[in-house]
Amino acid sequence: MAIMTVVEDDVGASASSPHIEDYAIILEEIVVMHNISDLPNAFALFFGLLYALNFQYPKELKYTRSEE
Repeated sequence: MAIMTVVEDDVGASASSPHIEDYAIILEEIVVMHNISDLPNAFALFFGLLYALNFQYPKELKYTRSEE
């Protein structure tokens, strides 16, 4: 699960301010959405997909989150 940032490939550009082309959402090693215009929309879509598709937290990582 990830939000991927796609940056412009320009060798002459300054490394401190890359030009972001778009964002993409990756679920289970598959790009499920791309051409998302900005990061807030990417986060909203990412969490919406996690909720709608009912993704579960990986069982092998069960000790990496806090339990209440």
